[in-house]
Amino acid sequence: MTPDEMQKRNADMHDAMIKAQRDEQSKFAYYLIALSVTAIGFSVFQTMGKGISLNQIPLACAIVCWGLSIHFGFGYLDELNAFMLLNIEYLRILLGVSDYIGGRELSLRAASELLQEKRTGLHDHANKQRYSFYAGVLFFIVWHVVEMIHTSQTQIIAK
Repeated sequence: MTPDEMQKRNADMHDAMIKAQRDEQSKFAYYLIALSVTAIGFSVFQTMGKGISLNQIPLACAIVCWGLSIHFGFGYLDELNAFMLLNIEYLRILLGVSDYIGGRELSLRAASELLQEKRTGLHDHANKQRYSFYAGVLFFIVWHVVEMIHTSQTQIIAK
């Protein structure tokens, strides 16, 4: 295999790895969005027919956290789309076929800075989505324990 063929093969493998990583990250964002929606629905189902009480404050916090997780997940996907479009424009600048105004070097610098900002935004949205989802799970567990304690106390008093 010639050095050029080797370099082409490595570049193809690199591109395939980037695409696979991006696809998996998107799937994870969609997965957390789906889990959050399901958790909210399950919480509503668990409280159907019950009156509002202070015992449900942790559940309300869980629902808020899951709602935030959905919001940050959609934000992540929006940032990912913007990042991909900007990446395409960056490649167009490198190839010299971009409509960017201001010259190639200025355009490359500006696009590179924007790519870094988008990369940071992606990272932030992904972290916020993940942490708000886990916080929701934690609040749900707290709510469930509070409900168990309340039920036990009610049964003791009834006896």
